[in-house]
Amino acid sequence: MDPPKLILLFSGKRKSGKDFVTSIIQQRLGSSVCAILRLSGPLKEQYAKEHGLDFRRLLDASGYKEKFREDMIRWGEEKRNTDPGYFCRLIVRDVPQPVWVRDRTPESIPNPACADEATGAPTLVCLTQSLIVSIITLMKALEPQCWSA
Repeated sequence: MDPPKLILLFSGKRKSGKDFVTSIIQQRLGSSVCAILRLSGPLKEQYAKEHGLDFRRLLDASGYKEKFREDMIRWGEEKRNTDPGYFCRLIVRDVPQPVWVRDRTPESIPNPACADEATGAPTLVCLTQSLIVSIITLMKALEPQCWSA
């Protein structure tokens, strides 16, 4: 698989509009060109595999996922502590699109596109152009009538 040609990394507070903006980018570029890299699905899928759970039910808003939420958080932290790049590798595996959009990038990562999380060593992705976008939103802008595509 070739490295992506462009990586857009979005950060911002909860409910700031990251999902909205990244969805518009994908709609305009097309899903054959642009992949939105979300962590929650692959994280829950791996957790379900390792714990013999129903992956689809971990994705819905039912009480099923709530039963496992605390343990899933603990498990995720343990995985990251053991192998900091684990989840990054999981979400980019088999992504053929040339443009990657990460909709929730922690602001604490200085350049998540250009370094191996475990060693800090440059990766192939360093050859890729990346842009970090911080979404800052006034509360009034979050009102539904203010959003338009």
